[in-house]
Amino acid sequence: PDRTLLVAAGVAFVLLIAAANVFGGKQNISVTEKEIRELRQKVAFLEAQMGVSPGKPVSAAVTTTFSRTGDAFQRPAAAATTPTNLQASASTSAPVPAPAVAMASVVEAPASAMRTPMETRTRPPPGKKVVPMASWWSNKDVRTANGEWCPEPPPYAAPKLPLPAITPGTDMPALTKELVMKHASKDNMLIATYVNYNRLDFAYTFVKHLIALGNPHYLVGALDEKALRGLQSNGIQSFLIDSGLTTNDYGWGTQAFRQLGLHKVQLVYNLAKTGVDALVVDADAFILRDPFPYIRNLPTAEVLTSSDHLVATNGYGDSGLESAAGFYSAFNIGYIFIKASAIEFVAKWRDTCYRRKNDWDQVLFSQVLNSGSSGRSVDKNRLRAMYQKSDGTHVMAGVLPVSLFASGHTHFVSRMAHLMHQHPYMVHTTFQYGGAQGKRHRLRDAMMWEDNASYYSEGNFLVYEPDLPYDLVYTKGGKVQADGTQEFSQRTSVEQHFALVHHQLVQIRNGFALAKATGRTLILPRLVCGLDRWWAPHSGIIPGSAARLPLLECPADHVIDLERIGKPERVLRESTFLCNPRTPTAVLASTRIVDPSLGSPKILPDGSNKAVALAEGKALVEKLKMEHAATKVLRLSKLPPDYRAVLEGRELDSFEETMRGYAGIWCCNRPPGGRGAGHIWYDFLWDVLPHVDRHRRKWDASNPWFPKMGP
Repeated sequence: PDRTLLVAAGVAFVLLIAAANVFGGKQNISVTEKEIRELRQKVAFLEAQMGVSPGKPVSAAVTTTFSRTGDAFQRPAAAATTPTNLQASASTSAPVPAPAVAMASVVEAPASAMRTPMETRTRPPPGKKVVPMASWWSNKDVRTANGEWCPEPPPYAAPKLPLPAITPGTDMPALTKELVMKHASKDNMLIATYVNYNRLDFAYTFVKHLIALGNPHYLVGALDEKALRGLQSNGIQSFLIDSGLTTNDYGWGTQAFRQLGLHKVQLVYNLAKTGVDALVVDADAFILRDPFPYIRNLPTAEVLTSSDHLVATNGYGDSGLESAAGFYSAFNIGYIFIKASAIEFVAKWRDTCYRRKNDWDQVLFSQVLNSGSSGRSVDKNRLRAMYQKSDGTHVMAGVLPVSLFASGHTHFVSRMAHLMHQHPYMVHTTFQYGGAQGKRHRLRDAMMWEDNASYYSEGNFLVYEPDLPYDLVYTKGGKVQADGTQEFSQRTSVEQHFALVHHQLVQIRNGFALAKATGRTLILPRLVCGLDRWWAPHSGIIPGSAARLPLLECPADHVIDLERIGKPERVLRESTFLCNPRTPTAVLASTRIVDPSLGSPKILPDGSNKAVALAEGKALVEKLKMEHAATKVLRLSKLPPDYRAVLEGRELDSFEETMRGYAGIWCCNRPPGGRGAGHIWYDFLWDVLPHVDRHRRKWDASNPWFPKMGP
């Protein structure tokens, strides 16, 4: 379509909205400057979307590649298929968010947002003896600008405009009733979160999602002045809590963590005192669908809480509150809605927290809420009469569905929302093992995280399709279900799980080495795990959970020590990077497929025959650097070569030491006699003999690696 006509249509649309505000609005009869500014931003966004042209191919050689969906196909090496806006609809029950619009100054749309319609297809079934992809919300694939097929991205992955750049003031705004009412919805609802300086990037993503959803009814509390200035400089509606706590991360269970709990309960109480009905959310619990319509459908609910329950008590065909059985697992107050009418309960909870400062605020929330409960039954909306107020009435409370108001396990491991073919309202990055870096990586992999544009465009990348032997994944044979999982009795043993994961770690290790040698960033492949991970001994999954094995999209923090890496973005990208709509067309179109094969024999475990391979490997590295210096993405047609063929000397020694530190743990086996460590460390160098592992244990030909518990 003609670009001018489309932009003109956009302008006409803006004028139509303005006229509707003037002549048909029930509230204001004039258009404010802010409204005009926001409408102009929509036109600028539309104009930017129309102004894209695909990258020019460098060559027309036909080659074979593999998509994330696992199928092989032939295409021109530099095919530049027309890109698209991948803001797709899940179903009638999962409405598509509106395009992101900045709420302050006019800013340019990111290059990654400039997309036009793309080819789609119904995802073909996996081939025989091909390990399938994990369950996904859509059965559609889209063809990206590099000609490859990707699973249809969810609507919350749509590119969003950057937050405005504003010079922060010197004021120290407090939480007041005036501030709350200024930002509350017409029916008196407000979303509130809080953040310290070290977690500002969580707040930035949190707010971008709210803006994209068209919900401006939020406030962000700054736990320190540096956080406040960071929020203000991005135009985020904020106030100062001034906790006096560290600006770094709070370790779970530490004194700082418990102090943070006191500030949280005080925030909930202060909000209730203003008379607002508040949804108070941890900053790592991202809101991906507007929760207000869901809450409005429960007008008698005074308290709604998320939960650590790991089973959807009503199955996957029900989006309502959890049944009575859902009240018997731990509530998770990382996402709680509390009406002002429940202020007596909040005051009691607050007083209890300050009286028992060494106890966890979440446990005390449950204890207080259960005090005076009128029984175990629930009403037609699955609300239970719980805390008894002074007038004899009870607080009506409900447990939000764990499938759609999800924990880090129900979404990333059990994949409940995907199985329902819906989008979650909220995902909280609990049940993960990599600290803040593990949270970020999971959110990136799920296309929920908002990085700066440079994350997606700067530097060059290396990617390969992993080798996943069918018999390593499904070790006992047997029937494979439609979602790629098997009956629990068919699960792998601990030894088989490590054989599967270590087979993949060798490939990742070699990929890191080639990326290092060529000055590129490795795009991780998906990981497949035979067993789940937990903090205690188990038989394959967390007891009582709905997880099904194998895990066909095993979170990277289950295997890799992302926290120890420090800043993983310096050396890697998530497995969905090339399927993320935020990745610019120019990056995708600049993809070349190369063969990394070496003619020499496979290097022996002791490396005694590596001389010839090293010469060939160095030649490969120089060729890739010389011929593809301007290529953004190098896709390997085969697995990367042995790391000892591309690195040598001190660089090799340094790389091995780095790889030792990248290994995470699996937890947990049952130690003999019930005593001692039950966890087992992964080892990126397990196949190299001799070698020492992260804990300086030596493995050699007489003592080859095996799954050893501890230290």
